Amino acid sequence: MADIISSIPDEILLYILSFLPTKQVVATTILCKRWNLLWRSVPSFDFVYSDDYHWHKEEESYNHFLHSVYSFMHLRDLDQPLRRFSLNCDARLYDPASTDKWVRAAISGRVEHLHFKLLWNVLPSVVFSCKTLVVLKLEFLKVEDIHFFELPLLKILHLYHVYSSEGIHLSQLFAGSPNLEDLEAENTYICHESKFNRLPKLVRANIQAEFVPMEIVKNVEVLFIDWRRQKDLLFDFHNLLQLQLDYMSFHINWDDVLKMLNHCPKLQTLAIGCEKDYIYSSDESHEGEVWPCSQPVPQCISLYLKTCRLENYKGTIDEFQFARSIMQNAKYLRTMKICADIDANDEEKLDMIRDLSSCEKTSNSFTLSFE
Repeated sequence: MADIISSIPDEILLYILSFLPTKQVVATTILCKRWNLLWRSVPSFDFVYSDDYHWHKEEESYNHFLHSVYSFMHLRDLDQPLRRFSLNCDARLYDPASTDKWVRAAISGRVEHLHFKLLWNVLPSVVFSCKTLVVLKLEFLKVEDIHFFELPLLKILHLYHVYSSEGIHLSQLFAGSPNLEDLEAENTYICHESKFNRLPKLVRANIQAEFVPMEIVKNVEVLFIDWRRQKDLLFDFHNLLQLQLDYMSFHINWDDVLKMLNHCPKLQTLAIGCEKDYIYSSDESHEGEVWPCSQPVPQCISLYLKTCRLENYKGTIDEFQFARSIMQNAKYLRTMKICADIDANDEEKLDMIRDLSSCEKTSNSFTLSFE
């Protein structure tokens, strides 16, 4: 049998290996002599450390991890650009000198994609002046002494549980990231100044943080948002095509949903999700709340909506009437997806299916699906 792998060019093998965790990439050296040096040219490093299984020898395990990262970074081919560097380290131990070396090594490698999850360790501020970065994702860490941002090529910025004693200043961040297309901010301390630069190229945003003015995302096409921010909508989202509303509340206020939809005249995809931990139990049903029939149907529902998804659906009267109104008024609706509450039994799910299936549908190409 022909050795197909041996005939594959190095460029293709390196591309394939770039999708694997670094430990697995290095393990390929046992395959044959050709692989002994090949891993050093892989354009990405992906390190993962967890002390969950080593609590009895935490320091020894963490030091071994540090040594491994040092070795991999030192042995890599420095003539090759480092496209992606990902570090997921949830150790309770902390070595700031190591973090600083890793960051600087990645930046010196002309890194384009940087992803750090450091369990409240401090991230060196030099990250925010890396001119080659295209993607920056930060999770569960602290940032200090950020004097300026200089990220001219940055297109994707995700901040998840990022803490700064002084907050991250929007004006500086946006001024230093003029090409930003995708922004996520969740549980992150943001400082909002009265004046800030616009983000003309922003097309996607996920805003789950306070003090982020909604005006900065008014031109996006895709928006994920906590329903509590609807009160900040003082303008129309003329470009918005996809909207996901996350409800951290005991029930969904359909008046607020309608108000928000009236600000999204060309919306095509709508998803509404209520956090499971906050949903009423069966003995706390809010079935007295019904669809506000007196309110006009938003333009986006009647003229543009193609997909609607309701998550954690319990089949209460207000939920049913909202779903029914969508099916009755959305002329171009293609799919209504119902994700039943996980606590619903088979009989309750059958009732939901029967009730919704009996509703009148306006669209001729409509599909009702249950998950």
